Amino acid sequence: MTVNFFKGRESMVKVSIITPVYNSEEYIDKCLKSLVNQTLDNIEIIIIDDCSTDNSRKIIQDYVERYGGKIIAIYLEKNKGQGYARNIGIEISKGDYIIFVDSDDYIAFETCEIIYRKSLEKSHDIVCFNLVEIKNGIESEKKLEYDSSIDGDIDFLLRSRLVNAKGYFWTRAYKRTLLIENNIKFPVNIHYEDSAFNTLTLLYAKSVTKIDKPLYFYTIRKNSSSNCYNQERLYDRINVTEFMLSETIRRNIYKRYLEIINNKYLKMHIGNIHLCLDMFDDVNIEKLKEISTYVNNNLNYRSLKEYKKLDRVSKLYLLINDLSPKYVIIIDKLYKKILKIINR
Repeated sequence: MTVNFFKGRESMVKVSIITPVYNSEEYIDKCLKSLVNQTLDNIEIIIIDDCSTDNSRKIIQDYVERYGGKIIAIYLEKNKGQGYARNIGIEISKGDYIIFVDSDDYIAFETCEIIYRKSLEKSHDIVCFNLVEIKNGIESEKKLEYDSSIDGDIDFLLRSRLVNAKGYFWTRAYKRTLLIENNIKFPVNIHYEDSAFNTLTLLYAKSVTKIDKPLYFYTIRKNSSSNCYNQERLYDRINVTEFMLSETIRRNIYKRYLEIINNKYLKMHIGNIHLCLDMFDDVNIEKLKEISTYVNNNLNYRSLKEYKKLDRVSKLYLLINDLSPKYVIIIDKLYKKILKIINR
């Protein structure tokens, strides 16, 4: 592992930007341009090249030569995955706040400045903001499920709402001490590691605020990890769900947030049932059985508030999957055929 540390890093760093890179030569130039041209002074850009085999490393090196005072470049000798790369970034970061930017995405030039100014109002643990999705060159703003009325200390109801809402770690800036003092890291050797990371940060956070502006630009790629039909790595979502639960138990915070965690766990596994049914041509019965076993071993789910809020289809699928995954597959196929007829 080779590292480039810039001089004068002992001065106060306001925001650390952590970017893992793997074979992103088509996108990384635009990403790095958005990082080195931030309007906020005293930022650091931590680039972790995860043993790229294309021209990504050369592009990174070119930026280091031009902007060495801002960039820390780390070159891994073996491919370790995004979670591992981000964890390195967290460990060496010096900023008051940390944001994560994927190498095929980019951020607005004023992102760090807006975030840091917001953080000065109160020392929030997490600062949230909206994003713009880019698909086939077309941009569309995506707002989070909560707005700027969220601004301050977190009570039980708000924590439950935040944990169970859709969220992306790259639409959040994290107070570095929140991550360091609570030893919050991304799970490694697994895809979709952000789900567990999101949950843990929101369970430990004491104050959260929201900026109603789109600061992150998310590029949807055909072969991205979130857009990979028939790919075995999708099943990692099941493993991440189990990791999230076991990690809260290991950390002795499960009992404190029992209701919140159980509701999140159920919601994630319902999503995993739909994933098995929707993202594969040949549905894996054993994976559906695995989900049912996990849920029933860990929850009395019919008593949960989240279960009572479920739509009828999700409730039906959950119950029938307990009886027989084969029946779920048959019913799902019929349901989809009916929807096609209705939508003609």
